[in-house]
Amino acid sequence: MLAGISFLRATWEPTDGELSRAIKDGDFANYSSAASAWLGARLPNNPAQITESTIQELIKDPRVIQLLEQQQILAIVKPDQVATFAKANPANPQFLHWLFSSPKVMEMFLQATGPTAIAERDANRYTIPAETLSVWASIKVSMKNSPWPQRLPRPEAERVVLVVENPQSPNLSNDTNTTSLPTRNTNCFPVLID
Repeated sequence: MLAGISFLRATWEPTDGELSRAIKDGDFANYSSAASAWLGARLPNNPAQITESTIQELIKDPRVIQLLEQQQILAIVKPDQVATFAKANPANPQFLHWLFSSPKVMEMFLQATGPTAIAERDANRYTIPAETLSVWASIKVSMKNSPWPQRLPRPEAERVVLVVENPQSPNLSNDTNTTSLPTRNTNCFPVLID
């Protein structure tokens, strides 16, 4: 097993091809493992050498930011659920590629679908149902044909929808250690991101 991890560290790189392969194959568990190994290989072996300046230097690499955002989504939606979503509709792989390719869009997804309570968000024990991906995908498709973006002054900006959870409708899952967020009772606001 250790030889396999060493092999991943030596050969795997976070490329568009690797992301496309994971989406096509629905193999987000291996993608996540390889991404974790790649990220881990960038840290000093001695934990005492992991300092704020080390981390600041590390996050200058846009691939690191992209992988961290992807890892957070895979952690809260779960790799098997993302794989199921990818295979559920022929348009879903394209949506996932769009989502996972933009750190800004992933950050908005995480902010919009995460708990509104700061303590819950900081505890990082919540989950997001895969249906939330379907909601975002359907909104993105409907916005593609919407006339409103053409009337705005920034045509090159990415079109995104900010989904704001209604704080009046918490949805606790059966597992007392996690919170599953609702996919209903949300307000949707179209926004542009540079």
